[in-house]
This record gives sequence, structure tokens and C-alpha cells, in this order.
Amino acid sequence: MSVRRIDSVGVRKNMEDAQKEGRVIAEKLKIGDLVAVQNRGHQDYDDQYWVGVVVDSGNHRAIAQKIQNRSETVGTGAEAVGFNRGDYVIHVRWYQRDTCDEDRQTFYLGEAPKRPSVVNSTELRKGGFKMEKRPAPVKPWYNFRHVMREEEADVEVEEQRWLLKNDTEQAILRNCHYNV
Repeated sequence: MSVRRIDSVGVRKNMEDAQKEGRVIAEKLKIGDLVAVQNRGHQDYDDQYWVGVVVDSGNHRAIAQKIQNRSETVGTGAEAVGFNRGDYVIHVRWYQRDTCDEDRQTFYLGEAPKRPSVVNSTELRKGGFKMEKRPAPVKPWYNFRHVMREEEADVEVEEQRWLLKNDTEQAILRNCHYNV
């Protein structure tokens, strides 16, 4: 049995191990793979990780580029992401969490942003996993006089929902590290 250190040296070692594993995950990715990315930049959010889908980086590959310089920034302003030599640039479209799920394990794609997000491979915590398809929720149609039966109304269906299984979430959380 090994003991997990929780002091600053142990946290730093866990972070370095997670970053190395992120590079290994990136090397195996294909366009369309799901990824879990640690949320370290936005500590005001409750979620420790985000889920996204890898999109074409413009070169028909999952990896846009491997960083060769000692240090490099991709993007500008609030979208700027820092990279070090050996890191991979990945483009991701984010899933959104369904607020109806108290466990926050149900996701949907929602509206696509104009540009995918740039992600550093060192923040990847899991890749190539699957989520379980859930029935899409149906929005009821209301009228001033009565609620129409489903067959009477043009039923609007929200986007498909996907459930992240508990064992997958636990694997993601085990790979997340915390700053001291």
C-alpha cells in the first residue's frame, strides 16, 4: 500500500505526474474523442473538470501542434493558453452540464461557439471514454386555456443528454491535482 503525500512536495509530484499523463492521453486522441480537462484556471466554478469533444485542429488531426519552444502562448487575451516544450495543442468543443442533474454528471453540447477552445494537453485527465445516452427531455407546450396533449403540439426536443458514469468520473477526479 502506498501513501499519497498531501504536502507541497507531494502535490507538486502529483501535478507533474498528471501533466505527463495528459501528454500520453493527447498522443492517443482522435477527432471525436471525449476528453476530461481539469478546471484550474477558473476556480470560481464548482466543477473540478470539464468535458469536451476533440475537434479537427485544421490539419485533419486531433493535435494541432506539438510545442517545440521552451515557452509559447497560443491565443490572445482571456483565451490565451500557455504551453511548454513537449506540450500538445488540442482544440475542444465543450459540453455543458445539465443543471437538472444534482450530481452534475449529465451533459449536452448546447450551441456551438464560433471557435473551439484551445487546451493544453497537460490539463487532460482522461480521454477516449464514453458516456451513456439519456432520453432527451421534452419541453411541454402551454396554452392560456389548457395544456395541449403531446400529440396535439409540435413538441420541441432539447439536445441529446449524456450521462458520465460514476466510475469514469472517479477516474477523472483521481487524476485531478490541487494547488497548495
